[in-house]
Amino acid sequence: MGHALLAYNIPSDTASGSFTDMTAVADPDFSQRNSHYVFTEQYRMLASMFTSGDTPTRVRFQTPTWNAIGQFEMFNLGTSLEPATNFQVDNWLAYPPPIPMMEEFQIQASNGGAGSLIVNSAIVLGTSDFSMQLPQGRLPILVTATGTTTWTLNKWSGPIALTLSQSLRGGVYAVVGAQMQADDAAWFRIIFPRYKLYNGRKLRPGWACQNALGNVANYNLNNWPFTLGEWGRFHTFELPQVEVLGTAADSTAWVLFLWLVYLGESDSLLQQGLGGGGIGV
Repeated sequence: MGHALLAYNIPSDTASGSFTDMTAVADPDFSQRNSHYVFTEQYRMLASMFTSGDTPTRVRFQTPTWNAIGQFEMFNLGTSLEPATNFQVDNWLAYPPPIPMMEEFQIQASNGGAGSLIVNSAIVLGTSDFSMQLPQGRLPILVTATGTTTWTLNKWSGPIALTLSQSLRGGVYAVVGAQMQADDAAWFRIIFPRYKLYNGRKLRPGWACQNALGNVANYNLNNWPFTLGEWGRFHTFELPQVEVLGTAADSTAWVLFLWLVYLGESDSLLQQGLGGGGIGV
């Protein structure tokens, strides 16, 4: 069906000679216990990302079901607080591990005792029926939205309205890829006004921000930007919004790139399954 991005961080200098627990960022759609996410629906981990203002040595996931088998560690560790161009990502799309349900999902980080640590991490969760299938429609087009926003440090910015660079034909569009260029930012998510719910829960798909795309949006995933299938749908009378997790409380210019497929004029297409939908007419 779709995917969602959830964030963790250590928001201030913290001694990290041993593994330090990361805190789940406050989220309007997912519950927490003891500052960790707890999942009540079945998800699979599609990717994980980690950035640090210092030099991390090891990062690990902590959850009883996984620990009963062995230590699950994160391999690609970014060593700048904002995702670099091009950033590191642990790609699990070919073999996505199931996320345990009803257990606290922890992430812990260490820099081997070399001082303090400020870090951000994100996991990309796919639904149990996640598919990379793309909807049928007219040719995918790239549109952009730009703006200047003051980020909120270590928190989601809240919904930001989009003004697209071009006027779209009226109707329903599927977002089949997205990328954001912004300074002092770690992750972005797209908020769809009428996203089809997954077991009653609204998902906010997203990815890493980059301070410069360098004409290469993401070489870590094959077939980008279409790797993650369909992100969501919107009608031109009700555009999606974006939110960003800031690494500094700065006023920043940003560019959001959206790859879109036109599906048709009927608003009934909004509630059809992601990856489905009729040919645009």
